[in-house]
Amino acid sequence: MLIETLTISIIIGSCGLVTWLSKNKFQPEIELDLKNREQKLWKLVENRKK
Repeated sequence: MLIETLTISIIIGSCGLVTWLSKNKFQPEIELDLKNREQKLWKLVENRKK
């Protein structure tokens, strides 16, 4: 029983670690991409108004 509990906790912990790492690693890139898209959208809106 102890071995199974330990194995399950290791699996859950490693999944959490991978999720945390990928979130922290890719979050700035995703935010930059969203900002770039937003700026392009505003430029399109301003060009349409002219």
